[in-house]
Amino acid sequence: MKAGGGAKKRKLSGWPESEASNKAIEFNSILHGNSSGLEVLLLNRIAIAKSLSPPPIVYDLDWNPKPRSCNGKNAIAMLACASSYGAHIYYYPRSTRTWTTVVMMNRPTRKGDCIRWHKSGRTLATTSNYSDEKDGKVTIFSYDNKTLCFDATGSYSIKEHRNVSSLAWITGTEILVGAIFPSSWLYFFELKEGLISCVHQEECNGFPTNSPIVLQPDPNTTYFFAACEDATKILVWNKLEGSDHIWTIIRSVDCDRGICGMQFGMLTRSLITIQKGHWNVWHWVEQKDLKLQFTSLNEHKIVKGKRLKYRSELISLGVSCTGKVVASGGTGDTFLVYAMTGTAAGPPIAVHWNPACSRNSNFCYGEVRCIKFNAKEGANLQIATGGDNGFIHIWALKKTSSRSKEKVDITPDRRYEHKYYSNHLQPEKIKIPSTSDDEEDDEDVDKEVVREGPFEVVVEYVDKEVVRVAQKPKFYQIREDAEAILEIINGGYDLPKEQIKLLCEKIISADDE
Repeated sequence: MKAGGGAKKRKLSGWPESEASNKAIEFNSILHGNSSGLEVLLLNRIAIAKSLSPPPIVYDLDWNPKPRSCNGKNAIAMLACASSYGAHIYYYPRSTRTWTTVVMMNRPTRKGDCIRWHKSGRTLATTSNYSDEKDGKVTIFSYDNKTLCFDATGSYSIKEHRNVSSLAWITGTEILVGAIFPSSWLYFFELKEGLISCVHQEECNGFPTNSPIVLQPDPNTTYFFAACEDATKILVWNKLEGSDHIWTIIRSVDCDRGICGMQFGMLTRSLITIQKGHWNVWHWVEQKDLKLQFTSLNEHKIVKGKRLKYRSELISLGVSCTGKVVASGGTGDTFLVYAMTGTAAGPPIAVHWNPACSRNSNFCYGEVRCIKFNAKEGANLQIATGGDNGFIHIWALKKTSSRSKEKVDITPDRRYEHKYYSNHLQPEKIKIPSTSDDEEDDEDVDKEVVREGPFEVVVEYVDKEVVRVAQKPKFYQIREDAEAILEIINGGYDLPKEQIKLLCEKIISADDE
Protein backbone atom coordinates (compact mmCIF):
# COMPACT_ATOMS: atom_id res chain seq x y z
CA MET A 1 0.00 0.00 0.00
CA LYS A 2 1.39 3.39 -0.91
CA ALA A 3 2.07 5.89 1.83
CA GLY A 4 -0.79 8.30 2.41
CA GLY A 5 -3.30 6.14 0.55
CA GLY A 6 -6.48 4.88 2.13
CA ALA A 7 -6.72 1.31 3.24
CA LYS A 8 -8.37 -1.16 0.93
CA LYS A 9 -11.56 -2.76 2.16
CA ARG A 10 -10.87 -6.35 3.19
CA LYS A 11 -13.89 -8.24 4.44
CA LEU A 12 -13.83 -11.74 5.83
CA SER A 13 -17.60 -12.10 5.92
CA GLY A 14 -17.40 -14.73 3.19
CA TRP A 15 -15.59 -17.11 5.54
CA PRO A 16 -17.42 -19.20 8.12
CA GLU A 17 -16.65 -17.87 11.61
CA SER A 18 -14.71 -20.97 12.66
CA GLU A 19 -12.67 -20.89 9.45
CA ALA A 20 -12.09 -17.16 9.79
CA SER A 21 -10.56 -17.69 13.20
CA ASN A 22 -8.27 -20.36 11.77
CA LYS A 23 -6.95 -17.80 9.31
CA ALA A 24 -5.20 -16.03 12.17
CA ILE A 25 -2.03 -17.97 11.51
CA GLU A 26 1.68 -17.73 10.94
CA PHE A 27 3.38 -19.99 8.40
CA ASN A 28 5.79 -21.94 10.59
CA SER A 29 7.25 -23.80 7.61
CA ILE A 30 8.54 -20.51 6.20
CA LEU A 31 9.13 -18.25 9.18
CA HIS A 32 10.56 -20.97 11.40
CA GLY A 33 12.46 -22.94 8.77
CA ASN A 34 10.79 -26.30 9.45
CA SER A 35 12.16 -29.31 7.63
CA SER A 36 9.77 -31.20 5.37
CA GLY A 37 10.70 -34.39 7.24
CA LEU A 38 9.82 -33.22 10.75
CA GLU A 39 7.03 -31.11 12.18
CA VAL A 40 7.11 -29.56 15.65
CA LEU A 41 3.78 -29.27 17.46
CA LEU A 42 2.84 -27.97 20.89
CA LEU A 43 0.69 -30.67 22.52
CA ASN A 44 0.08 -29.62 26.11
CA ARG A 45 0.96 -27.12 28.77
CA ILE A 46 1.11 -28.05 32.47
CA ALA A 47 0.76 -25.33 35.11
CA ILE A 48 3.14 -26.09 37.99
CA ALA A 49 1.25 -24.01 40.55
CA LYS A 50 -1.54 -21.56 39.80
CA SER A 51 -1.81 -18.01 41.17
CA LEU A 52 1.72 -17.96 42.58
CA SER A 53 3.93 -14.91 42.30
CA PRO A 54 6.66 -15.06 41.22
CA PRO A 55 5.84 -18.05 38.99
CA PRO A 56 7.66 -21.32 39.75
CA ILE A 57 10.97 -22.01 38.03
CA VAL A 58 11.45 -25.53 36.64
CA TYR A 59 15.07 -26.61 37.12
CA ASP A 60 14.91 -30.25 36.04
CA LEU A 61 12.60 -32.74 34.32
CA ASP A 62 12.51 -36.50 33.91
CA TRP A 63 10.15 -38.90 32.12
CA ASN A 64 9.11 -42.09 33.90
CA PRO A 65 10.67 -45.00 31.92
CA LYS A 66 7.83 -47.36 32.94
CA PRO A 67 4.67 -45.36 33.67
CA ARG A 68 2.46 -48.46 33.50
CA SER A 69 4.29 -49.97 36.47
CA CYS A 70 2.28 -47.59 38.67
CA ASN A 71 -0.73 -49.90 38.94
CA GLY A 72 -4.11 -48.21 39.09
CA LYS A 73 -3.06 -45.07 37.24
CA ASN A 74 -3.45 -46.53 33.73
CA ALA A 75 -0.87 -43.96 32.66
CA ILE A 76 0.35 -43.58 29.12
CA ALA A 77 3.09 -41.20 30.28
CA MET A 78 4.36 -39.81 33.57
CA LEU A 79 6.59 -36.81 34.16
CA ALA A 80 8.36 -35.41 37.24
CA CYS A 81 9.91 -32.00 37.77
CA ALA A 82 12.05 -30.21 40.35
CA SER A 83 11.06 -26.58 40.79
CA SER A 84 11.47 -23.58 43.06
CA TYR A 85 8.34 -24.85 44.87
CA GLY A 86 9.55 -28.41 45.31
CA ALA A 87 8.95 -31.66 43.42
CA HIS A 88 5.86 -32.46 41.33
CA ILE A 89 4.63 -35.54 39.43
CA TYR A 90 2.10 -35.55 36.58
CA TYR A 91 0.60 -38.44 34.63
CA TYR A 92 -1.36 -38.78 31.40
CA PRO A 93 -4.15 -41.37 31.91
CA ARG A 94 -5.56 -43.30 28.99
CA SER A 95 -9.15 -42.51 30.06
CA THR A 96 -9.13 -38.69 30.28
CA ARG A 97 -6.02 -37.97 28.20
CA THR A 98 -5.24 -34.84 30.20
CA TRP A 99 -2.19 -34.19 32.36
CA THR A 100 -3.15 -34.74 36.00
CA THR A 101 -1.26 -34.19 39.25
CA VAL A 102 -0.11 -37.25 41.19
CA VAL A 103 -0.41 -36.95 44.97
CA MET A 104 2.97 -36.92 46.75
CA MET A 105 2.76 -37.57 50.49
CA ASN A 106 5.30 -35.53 52.50
CA ARG A 107 6.22 -33.66 49.33
CA PRO A 108 9.27 -31.37 49.68
CA THR A 109 8.28 -27.76 49.08
CA ARG A 110 11.76 -26.24 49.04
CA LYS A 111 13.69 -25.53 45.87
CA GLY A 112 15.36 -28.56 44.30
CA ASP A 113 17.85 -28.66 41.45
CA CYS A 114 17.48 -32.23 40.19
CA ILE A 115 15.09 -35.16 39.97
CA ARG A 116 15.56 -38.71 38.58
CA TRP A 117 13.37 -41.77 38.05
CA HIS A 118 14.60 -45.22 39.00
CA LYS A 119 14.58 -47.82 36.21
CA SER A 120 11.56 -49.55 37.82
CA GLY A 121 9.33 -46.50 37.26
CA ARG A 122 8.03 -46.83 40.84
CA THR A 123 10.80 -44.97 42.65
CA LEU A 124 11.80 -41.33 42.32
CA ALA A 125 14.82 -39.48 43.73
CA THR A 126 14.67 -35.72 44.23
CA THR A 127 16.60 -33.04 46.10
CA SER A 128 15.84 -30.10 48.37
CA ASN A 129 18.27 -27.23 48.90
CA TYR A 130 19.30 -26.15 52.36
CA SER A 131 17.70 -23.21 54.16
CA ASP A 132 18.51 -21.34 57.35
CA GLU A 133 16.52 -23.88 59.36
CA LYS A 134 17.00 -27.11 57.38
CA ASP A 135 19.80 -29.07 55.73
CA GLY A 136 19.94 -30.00 52.08
CA LYS A 137 18.34 -33.36 51.43
CA VAL A 138 17.99 -36.26 49.00
CA THR A 139 14.52 -37.83 49.24
CA ILE A 140 13.24 -41.12 47.84
CA PHE A 141 9.57 -41.47 46.84
CA SER A 142 7.99 -44.89 46.31
CA TYR A 143 4.65 -45.71 44.69
CA ASP A 144 1.94 -47.19 46.92
CA ASN A 145 -0.51 -49.53 45.14
CA LYS A 146 -3.14 -49.06 47.85
CA THR A 147 -3.29 -45.26 47.99
CA LEU A 148 -2.26 -44.81 44.32
CA CYS A 149 0.18 -42.07 45.29
CA PHE A 150 3.89 -41.57 45.95
CA ASP A 151 5.13 -41.38 49.52
CA ALA A 152 8.50 -40.30 50.92
CA THR A 153 10.06 -43.53 52.18
CA GLY A 154 13.66 -42.49 52.73
CA SER A 155 15.95 -39.47 52.86
CA TYR A 156 19.53 -38.43 53.50
CA SER A 157 20.53 -35.02 54.89
CA ILE A 158 23.49 -33.12 53.44
CA LYS A 159 25.20 -31.22 56.26
CA GLU A 160 27.28 -28.03 56.35
CA HIS A 161 24.98 -25.85 54.20
CA ARG A 162 25.46 -27.87 51.05
CA ASN A 163 23.16 -29.07 48.28
CA VAL A 164 23.06 -31.77 45.61
CA SER A 165 23.68 -30.26 42.16
CA SER A 166 23.16 -33.44 40.10
CA LEU A 167 21.80 -36.98 40.46
CA ALA A 168 22.38 -40.15 38.41
CA TRP A 169 21.20 -43.75 38.79
CA ILE A 170 24.03 -46.05 37.71
CA THR A 171 22.90 -48.62 35.16
CA GLY A 172 22.52 -52.20 36.39
CA THR A 173 22.84 -51.30 40.07
CA GLU A 174 20.82 -49.85 42.94
CA ILE A 175 23.35 -47.04 43.37
CA LEU A 176 22.40 -43.36 43.18
CA VAL A 177 25.24 -40.86 42.73
CA GLY A 178 24.88 -37.30 44.01
CA ALA A 179 27.23 -34.39 43.31
CA ILE A 180 27.63 -32.23 46.42
CA PHE A 181 27.84 -28.44 46.04
CA PRO A 182 29.85 -26.49 47.04
CA SER A 183 32.51 -29.19 47.01
CA SER A 184 34.18 -31.59 44.59
CA TRP A 185 32.79 -34.71 46.28
CA LEU A 186 30.44 -37.40 45.02
CA TYR A 187 28.20 -39.35 47.42
CA PHE A 188 27.15 -42.90 46.51
CA PHE A 189 23.77 -43.94 47.95
CA GLU A 190 22.43 -47.49 47.98
CA LEU A 191 18.68 -48.10 47.60
CA LYS A 192 17.14 -50.88 49.70
CA GLU A 193 13.38 -51.29 50.12
CA GLY A 194 12.70 -47.59 49.61
CA LEU A 195 15.48 -46.43 51.94
CA ILE A 196 18.86 -44.95 51.02
CA SER A 197 22.16 -44.92 52.84
CA CYS A 198 25.50 -43.36 51.90
CA VAL A 199 27.86 -46.28 51.24
CA HIS A 200 30.81 -44.47 49.66
CA GLN A 201 32.32 -41.03 49.00
CA GLU A 202 34.86 -40.05 46.35
CA GLU A 203 36.44 -36.76 45.31
CA CYS A 204 36.64 -35.50 41.72
CA ASN A 205 40.35 -34.74 41.63
CA GLY A 206 41.13 -31.44 39.93
CA PHE A 207 37.59 -30.07 40.10
CA PRO A 208 37.16 -26.69 41.86
CA THR A 209 34.86 -26.61 44.88
CA ASN A 210 32.83 -23.58 43.77
CA SER A 211 31.50 -25.02 40.49
CA PRO A 212 28.48 -27.39 40.35
CA ILE A 213 29.30 -30.88 39.06
CA VAL A 214 27.05 -32.44 36.41
CA LEU A 215 26.67 -36.22 36.06
CA GLN A 216 25.60 -38.47 33.19
CA PRO A 217 25.45 -42.30 33.32
CA ASP A 218 26.09 -44.62 30.40
CA PRO A 219 22.68 -46.29 29.86
CA ASN A 220 24.32 -49.60 28.85
CA THR A 221 27.13 -50.06 31.38
CA THR A 222 28.19 -49.13 34.92
CA TYR A 223 30.26 -46.20 33.63
CA PHE A 224 29.28 -42.61 34.32
CA PHE A 225 30.74 -39.21 33.41
CA ALA A 226 31.40 -36.14 35.56
CA ALA A 227 32.23 -32.58 34.50
CA CYS A 228 31.92 -29.03 35.81
CA GLU A 229 31.92 -25.54 34.36
CA ASP A 230 35.29 -24.39 35.72
CA ALA A 231 37.22 -27.58 34.89
CA THR A 232 39.00 -28.50 31.66
CA LYS A 233 38.41 -32.25 31.73
CA ILE A 234 35.69 -34.89 31.76
CA LEU A 235 36.14 -37.66 34.33
CA VAL A 236 35.11 -41.21 33.40
CA TRP A 237 34.15 -43.42 36.37
CA ASN A 238 33.61 -47.17 36.63
CA LYS A 239 32.97 -49.70 39.35
CA LEU A 240 36.01 -51.15 41.08
CA GLU A 241 36.33 -54.82 40.20
CA GLY A 242 35.18 -57.03 43.05
CA SER A 243 33.24 -54.27 44.81
CA ASP A 244 29.55 -53.34 44.71
CA HIS A 245 29.84 -49.87 46.21
CA ILE A 246 33.16 -48.35 45.12
CA TRP A 247 33.67 -46.41 41.89
CA THR A 248 36.99 -44.98 40.73
CA ILE A 249 38.22 -42.63 38.01
CA ILE A 250 39.51 -44.70 35.08
CA ARG A 251 40.11 -41.90 32.58
CA SER A 252 40.38 -38.12 32.29
CA VAL A 253 39.51 -36.52 28.93
CA ASP A 254 40.66 -32.99 28.10
CA CYS A 255 37.94 -30.52 27.10
CA ASP A 256 37.25 -26.81 26.96
CA ARG A 257 36.13 -25.02 30.06
CA GLY A 258 32.42 -24.33 30.55
CA ILE A 259 30.49 -27.65 30.57
CA CYS A 260 27.20 -27.09 32.41
CA GLY A 261 25.18 -30.11 31.25
CA MET A 262 25.45 -33.54 29.61
CA GLN A 263 23.19 -36.04 27.83
CA PHE A 264 23.85 -39.46 26.29
CA GLY A 265 22.66 -40.90 22.96
CA MET A 266 22.23 -44.61 23.55
CA LEU A 267 22.21 -45.95 19.99
CA THR A 268 24.86 -43.58 18.64
CA ARG A 269 27.06 -44.19 21.72
CA SER A 270 27.73 -40.47 22.03
CA LEU A 271 28.07 -38.10 24.97
CA ILE A 272 26.76 -34.62 24.23
CA THR A 273 27.96 -31.75 26.41
CA ILE A 274 26.55 -28.25 26.58
CA GLN A 275 28.81 -25.24 26.99
CA LYS A 276 28.25 -21.52 26.80
CA GLY A 277 27.35 -20.74 23.21
CA HIS A 278 27.64 -24.25 21.73
CA TRP A 279 27.41 -27.99 22.35
CA ASN A 280 29.81 -30.85 21.55
CA VAL A 281 29.29 -34.45 20.48
CA TRP A 282 31.81 -36.94 21.90
CA HIS A 283 31.97 -40.49 20.54
CA TRP A 284 32.31 -43.10 23.29
CA VAL A 285 34.88 -45.37 21.63
CA GLU A 286 34.65 -49.00 22.74
CA GLN A 287 33.94 -47.87 26.30
CA LYS A 288 37.54 -46.71 26.57
CA ASP A 289 37.86 -43.14 25.36
CA LEU A 290 35.91 -40.03 24.33
CA LYS A 291 36.69 -38.56 20.91
CA LEU A 292 35.35 -35.13 19.96
CA GLN A 293 33.17 -35.69 16.90
CA PHE A 294 31.25 -32.47 16.31
CA THR A 295 31.05 -28.91 17.63
CA SER A 296 27.95 -26.85 16.93
CA LEU A 297 27.87 -23.23 15.93
CA ASN A 298 26.49 -20.61 18.27
CA GLU A 299 23.04 -21.10 16.74
CA HIS A 300 21.21 -19.09 19.37
CA LYS A 301 23.23 -15.99 18.58
CA ILE A 302 22.85 -16.67 14.86
CA VAL A 303 19.09 -16.89 15.24
CA LYS A 304 19.18 -13.75 17.35
CA GLY A 305 21.02 -11.89 14.61
CA LYS A 306 18.69 -13.03 11.83
CA ARG A 307 15.31 -13.11 13.49
CA LEU A 308 15.27 -11.63 16.95
CA LYS A 309 15.93 -8.31 18.56
CA TYR A 310 16.28 -9.89 21.95
CA ARG A 311 19.06 -11.44 24.01
CA SER A 312 19.53 -15.18 23.53
CA GLU A 313 22.05 -17.52 25.13
CA LEU A 314 22.25 -21.32 25.07
CA ILE A 315 21.53 -22.70 28.56
CA SER A 316 19.97 -26.19 28.20
CA LEU A 317 20.13 -29.31 26.05
CA GLY A 318 18.11 -32.45 25.40
CA VAL A 319 18.96 -35.57 23.37
CA SER A 320 16.64 -38.26 22.04
CA CYS A 321 17.15 -41.87 23.03
CA THR A 322 18.72 -42.65 19.66
CA GLY A 323 20.97 -39.60 19.81
CA LYS A 324 19.83 -38.53 16.35
CA VAL A 325 17.77 -35.53 17.49
CA VAL A 326 19.10 -32.75 19.72
CA ALA A 327 17.11 -29.86 21.18
CA SER A 328 18.70 -26.79 22.73
CA GLY A 329 17.04 -24.07 24.75
CA GLY A 330 18.06 -20.63 25.85
CA THR A 331 17.07 -17.20 26.96
CA GLY A 332 15.03 -14.85 24.81
CA ASP A 333 12.35 -17.51 24.22
CA THR A 334 14.51 -19.67 21.95
CA PHE A 335 14.06 -23.40 21.39
CA LEU A 336 15.99 -25.07 18.55
CA VAL A 337 15.85 -28.65 17.28
CA TYR A 338 18.64 -30.35 15.30
CA ALA A 339 18.69 -33.54 13.23
CA MET A 340 21.67 -35.81 12.82
CA THR A 341 22.97 -36.35 9.30
CA GLY A 342 25.61 -39.04 8.92
CA THR A 343 27.94 -38.74 11.88
CA ALA A 344 27.34 -35.09 12.65
CA ALA A 345 24.38 -32.95 13.62
CA GLY A 346 23.10 -30.74 10.86
CA PRO A 347 21.55 -27.30 10.85
CA PRO A 348 18.44 -26.67 12.93
CA ILE A 349 15.38 -28.31 11.43
CA ALA A 350 12.91 -26.28 13.47
CA VAL A 351 13.19 -22.98 15.26
CA HIS A 352 10.63 -21.64 17.70
CA TRP A 353 10.74 -18.18 19.17
CA ASN A 354 8.33 -15.43 20.07
CA PRO A 355 8.60 -11.74 20.82
CA ALA A 356 9.81 -10.65 24.25
CA CYS A 357 6.96 -10.00 26.63
CA SER A 358 5.82 -10.13 30.22
CA ARG A 359 7.17 -13.15 32.11
CA ASN A 360 3.77 -13.80 33.68
CA SER A 361 2.11 -14.08 30.28
CA ASN A 362 1.16 -17.28 28.54
CA PHE A 363 2.67 -15.73 25.42
CA CYS A 364 6.17 -16.31 26.78
CA TYR A 365 8.11 -19.52 27.37
CA GLY A 366 10.87 -17.55 29.06
CA GLU A 367 14.22 -19.18 29.66
CA VAL A 368 14.21 -22.83 28.58
CA ARG A 369 16.23 -24.19 31.51
CA CYS A 370 15.66 -27.92 31.01
CA ILE A 371 14.74 -30.20 28.10
CA LYS A 372 13.95 -33.91 28.26
CA PHE A 373 12.98 -36.35 25.51
CA ASN A 374 10.58 -39.15 26.32
CA ALA A 375 12.63 -42.36 26.21
CA LYS A 376 9.83 -44.14 24.32
CA GLU A 377 10.83 -43.60 20.71
CA GLY A 378 8.04 -43.76 18.16
CA ALA A 379 6.47 -42.01 15.21
CA ASN A 380 6.11 -38.89 17.36
CA LEU A 381 9.00 -37.91 19.62
CA GLN A 382 7.83 -36.14 22.77
CA ILE A 383 9.84 -33.37 24.40
CA ALA A 384 9.18 -31.66 27.73
CA THR A 385 10.61 -28.19 28.34
CA GLY A 386 10.63 -26.19 31.56
CA GLY A 387 11.77 -22.71 32.48
CA ASP A 388 11.02 -19.64 34.53
CA ASN A 389 7.40 -19.04 33.49
CA GLY A 390 5.66 -21.57 35.74
CA PHE A 391 4.75 -24.11 33.03
CA ILE A 392 5.95 -27.34 31.48
CA HIS A 393 5.40 -27.45 27.72
CA ILE A 394 4.97 -30.80 25.97
CA TRP A 395 6.08 -30.89 22.33
CA ALA A 396 5.78 -33.54 19.62
CA LEU A 397 8.31 -33.98 16.84
CA LYS A 398 6.15 -35.55 14.18
CA LYS A 399 7.86 -37.33 11.32
CA THR A 400 6.11 -36.52 8.07
CA SER A 401 5.98 -38.99 5.20
CA SER A 402 7.81 -38.01 2.02
CA ARG A 403 4.96 -39.51 -0.04
CA SER A 404 2.21 -37.49 1.58
CA LYS A 405 1.35 -34.15 0.04
CA GLU A 406 3.00 -31.22 1.71
CA LYS A 407 0.66 -28.95 3.64
CA VAL A 408 1.23 -25.60 5.22
CA ASP A 409 0.79 -25.77 8.98
CA ILE A 410 -2.12 -23.54 9.94
CA THR A 411 -2.25 -24.64 13.57
CA PRO A 412 -2.59 -21.58 15.82
CA ASP A 413 0.79 -20.78 17.33
CA ARG A 414 1.26 -19.75 20.92
CA ARG A 415 -0.01 -16.22 20.32
CA TYR A 416 -3.41 -17.93 20.25
CA GLU A 417 -3.01 -20.16 23.27
CA HIS A 418 -5.81 -18.21 24.99
CA LYS A 419 -8.21 -20.36 22.96
CA TYR A 420 -6.95 -23.47 24.70
CA TYR A 421 -6.16 -22.27 28.20
CA SER A 422 -8.48 -20.19 30.33
CA ASN A 423 -6.02 -19.36 33.13
CA HIS A 424 -3.61 -16.80 31.73
CA LEU A 425 -2.42 -13.24 31.91
CA GLN A 426 -2.37 -11.17 28.75
CA PRO A 427 0.40 -8.63 28.13
CA GLU A 428 -0.57 -5.06 27.47
CA LYS A 429 1.41 -4.89 24.25
CA ILE A 430 3.48 -7.33 22.20
CA LYS A 431 5.68 -6.62 19.21
CA ILE A 432 5.55 -9.22 16.45
CA PRO A 433 8.62 -9.43 14.18
CA SER A 434 7.83 -8.00 10.77
CA THR A 435 7.70 -10.45 7.87
CA SER A 436 8.97 -7.92 5.34
CA ASP A 437 11.79 -5.43 5.02
CA ASP A 438 9.32 -2.55 5.16
CA GLU A 439 8.84 -1.76 8.85
CA GLU A 440 6.30 1.01 8.28
CA ASP A 441 2.80 0.20 9.55
CA ASP A 442 -0.23 1.92 8.07
CA GLU A 443 -2.52 3.41 10.68
CA ASP A 444 -5.55 3.75 8.38
CA VAL A 445 -6.87 0.21 8.41
CA ASP A 446 -10.23 -1.50 8.27
CA LYS A 447 -11.48 -3.60 11.16
CA GLU A 448 -13.93 -6.44 11.41
CA VAL A 449 -14.92 -8.33 14.53
CA VAL A 450 -15.03 -12.11 14.26
CA ARG A 451 -16.62 -13.99 17.14
CA GLU A 452 -16.28 -17.69 17.94
CA GLY A 453 -17.75 -18.81 21.24
CA PRO A 454 -16.52 -16.58 24.06
CA PHE A 455 -13.62 -15.24 22.05
CA GLU A 456 -13.58 -11.99 20.13
CA VAL A 457 -10.93 -11.27 17.52
CA VAL A 458 -10.53 -7.90 15.82
CA VAL A 459 -9.30 -8.47 12.27
CA GLU A 460 -7.04 -5.81 10.82
CA TYR A 461 -5.59 -5.61 7.33
CA VAL A 462 -2.02 -4.44 7.94
CA ASP A 463 -1.52 -4.09 11.68
CA LYS A 464 1.45 -5.97 13.15
CA GLU A 465 0.83 -5.30 16.84
CA VAL A 466 -1.19 -7.17 19.43
CA VAL A 467 -2.96 -4.83 21.89
CA ARG A 468 -6.05 -4.89 24.06
CA VAL A 469 -9.38 -4.09 22.45
CA ALA A 470 -12.39 -3.95 24.75
CA GLN A 471 -10.48 -6.10 27.28
CA LYS A 472 -10.01 -8.78 24.62
CA PRO A 473 -6.91 -9.30 22.48
CA LYS A 474 -6.80 -8.57 18.80
CA PHE A 475 -4.54 -10.42 16.39
CA TYR A 476 -2.83 -9.88 13.08
CA GLN A 477 -4.73 -11.65 10.30
CA ILE A 478 -3.57 -12.63 6.82
CA ARG A 479 -5.09 -11.06 3.72
CA GLU A 480 -8.42 -12.05 2.24
CA ASP A 481 -6.91 -13.72 -0.82
CA ALA A 482 -5.07 -16.17 1.45
CA GLU A 483 -8.03 -18.54 1.20
CA ALA A 484 -7.50 -19.06 -2.52
CA ILE A 485 -3.74 -19.45 -2.13
CA LEU A 486 -4.18 -21.99 0.65
CA GLU A 487 -6.50 -24.01 -1.58
CA ILE A 488 -3.76 -24.13 -4.22
CA ILE A 489 -1.08 -25.16 -1.71
CA ASN A 490 -3.17 -27.79 0.07
CA GLY A 491 -5.24 -28.92 -2.90
CA GLY A 492 -3.16 -31.93 -3.80
CA TYR A 493 -1.21 -30.30 -6.62
CA ASP A 494 2.36 -31.50 -6.88
CA LEU A 495 3.98 -28.08 -6.51
CA PRO A 496 7.73 -27.55 -6.22
CA LYS A 497 8.89 -26.39 -2.80
CA GLU A 498 10.13 -23.13 -4.30
CA GLN A 499 6.64 -22.37 -5.61
CA ILE A 500 5.05 -23.21 -2.25
CA LYS A 501 7.48 -20.87 -0.54
CA LEU A 502 6.68 -18.12 -3.04
CA LEU A 503 2.94 -18.50 -2.44
CA CYS A 504 3.46 -18.37 1.31
CA GLU A 505 5.56 -15.25 1.01
CA LYS A 506 2.75 -13.65 -0.97
CA ILE A 507 0.43 -14.20 1.95
CA ILE A 508 2.70 -12.91 4.69
CA SER A 509 4.42 -10.10 2.82
CA ALA A 510 3.32 -6.48 3.15
CA ASP A 511 1.01 -5.16 0.44
CA ASP A 512 3.10 -2.86 -1.73
CA GLU A 513 0.77 -2.97 -4.72
